[in-house]
Amino acid sequence: MNRIQKKCNPVEGVGWGQVPTVTFQIGPRYRSVLFEVIATGAAGKIVTINDVLGDVVFKVNGNPQRTHSAWQMDQINRSFGAQYAYNVYNHDAGVLHFTGGTGVPDGPVAAKETIFYITAFFREPWRDSYAVADMFCWPTSWPDGSVLSSFTCELTVPPISINIVAGGTIQITCYTETDSMLGSVDAATKKPIMLINRWERQNAVYGGSGLLVISTLPKKDILSQISFFSAYAVPGGGVYVGPIPGNTAAKTLTDQNDTATPLFDAITSAKIEVDNVTIRDVSKAVSDTLLIDDNCNESALPPDRLDVVFDKSDRPDDGLVLQAGGNTVKDFTVTLNVVAGAANASKFVTILRQSFGPLAGGQ
Repeated sequence: MNRIQKKCNPVEGVGWGQVPTVTFQIGPRYRSVLFEVIATGAAGKIVTINDVLGDVVFKVNGNPQRTHSAWQMDQINRSFGAQYAYNVYNHDAGVLHFTGGTGVPDGPVAAKETIFYITAFFREPWRDSYAVADMFCWPTSWPDGSVLSSFTCELTVPPISINIVAGGTIQITCYTETDSMLGSVDAATKKPIMLINRWERQNAVYGGSGLLVISTLPKKDILSQISFFSAYAVPGGGVYVGPIPGNTAAKTLTDQNDTATPLFDAITSAKIEVDNVTIRDVSKAVSDTLLIDDNCNESALPPDRLDVVFDKSDRPDDGLVLQAGGNTVKDFTVTLNVVAGAANASKFVTILRQSFGPLAGGQ
C-alpha cells in the first residue's frame, strides 16, 4: 500500500472575507489533508491562525461531515499530543528562515511573511493500533466500482485584520496524503459502507451564571467525544468564540489564567444523563485529570474548554452508543455549570461533537 503525498487541486476563490473551496480527486483513500497558508504581518504584528483561517468544512456528496474552525480542529488535535499541533514559521521573502547554523526553522516574526501548516487528520495517528488508526481513513471508491459523487472542502477566510499588512494577500495551498485502499463492504449484502468520525458543531445560548441544560444534541451514531468551548468577550462588542483575535500564544495563555478580569466564561463541571442514567458527573479538574490518565496532553486541556471523552480504547465502537440496530436512546441531556465572569455581548457555549457512524445525508 503506497502512500502518496502531493499537492492537490488548486484552492479556488482565495481572498480576504471569502469562502474558497477545494475539490478532491475521487478514487484514493484519504489519510490526511494539509493546508499551507501564507500571509504577511503588519508593522509590529505577528500573524496568528485566527487572522488567516476560520471555518474548515469537509463535505461528501455535498453534505457536511466535519464542521469546525481551524483553531478548534487544532485544539482537538493537540489534545492527543503536542506533535499534532499546527506548525508556523518565519517565511520572509518566500523562504524559510533558520536560527543561525542550527537548521531549525524560526518561529513567526513581526511584520514578516508567516507560513502555517495545519493538518486535518482522517486517519487518527494517536490510536495505539496501526490497523485501527487506518480504519478512520476516508475512502472514495469500493470494490464493486461504487464511488463518491464528490469530496470537497470549504474554507472561510476572515476579513483582513489589523495584524495583516495593508494590502497584503493570502495564499492557500492544499496537500493530501492518500493510499490505494478501497472502502469496506457489508459482510452480508456486499454493499459499500463508509463509517467515519464526523464532527458536528452547535451553540447553546445562556443568560448568566448557573446551570445550562442542553437537551438538543443529536441522538445518533456512536459518540466519541464532546468538547465544550467557553464563550469569550470581544473588545468593542461583537461575537467571537475562541481566543481574542490577534493574540499570541503567550497572550492567550495569560488571558486564560487571568482570574481577576476573565475574558471568557468558565465551564466548571459537566453532568451527562442517558435515559435517566447518569454516566458523567465531574468537575473540569476531575475530568482533565482522568483524561491525563488516558494519555491526553495535559498542556492542551486549557481552562477555556471542557472535554468529555467516551471513546477511551482502541476500538471505534467503544464510545457512547446512542443509536444501534434501529434503537435510539430517548433522553440525552447535558448539564454544564457556567461561571459568567466575562462581560460578553453574546453568551453561548460552542459544542463540538465527534461521532462514529455513516455519512450524513447517505452514501
